[in-house]
Amino acid sequence: MRRFLLRSGFDTAEITDANDVETWKGALTRIRHLYQPGFRNPQPLRRDASKRAAEALNARLAGIENLSERIAEMRRSVEGRIVFSTSLGLDDQAILNAVAESGADIDIFTLDTGRLFPEVLETVELSEIRYGLRIRLVAPEASEVEALVARDGVFGFRQSVDNRKACCEVRKVRPLNRELKGAQGWITGIRREHSEDARRRRACRLG
Repeated sequence: MRRFLLRSGFDTAEITDANDVETWKGALTRIRHLYQPGFRNPQPLRRDASKRAAEALNARLAGIENLSERIAEMRRSVEGRIVFSTSLGLDDQAILNAVAESGADIDIFTLDTGRLFPEVLETVELSEIRYGLRIRLVAPEASEVEALVARDGVFGFRQSVDNRKACCEVRKVRPLNRELKGAQGWITGIRREHSEDARRRRACRLG
């Protein structure tokens, strides 16, 4: 709030009602980052601050070998919702174990494409029982799936690369983007060497 006042040319404000003092104090810290540049009273932009914060967190995590301690440090450092998107593979199960050990408040989910094998759903149940954590099943929009099947057929993804991309978009990409919206942190089993442009190169397997 103070940054916005400064950028607008105000450096002093008079509070006429003493009962509003605490409200004003809260407002001064509620909005911490700017989104647009300005010539008057320049302040660092949110994206700059976020990048520096991420670099600082990466530096701290680099010195922590234990995975559960890394997750705990991430939870302490990141304000807001942190999500863990698990595919229930080996790497993600190791992360799930670490989340449980850390006791960190992490929102865990997996994408239910509508074509999961029964064994996958059994893995979800057994993992919840073992670790005492809830794994949410995130499904695609029913109307989008209906439109996709009406256009390409039940197994249309077998017919062409474009069909597979469309199927992946509806069943995986869009649901994942919905879940990531508003999240301040994202944990995934993608290895560091595979993480560049990961959101644009998601695997299109339906199993």
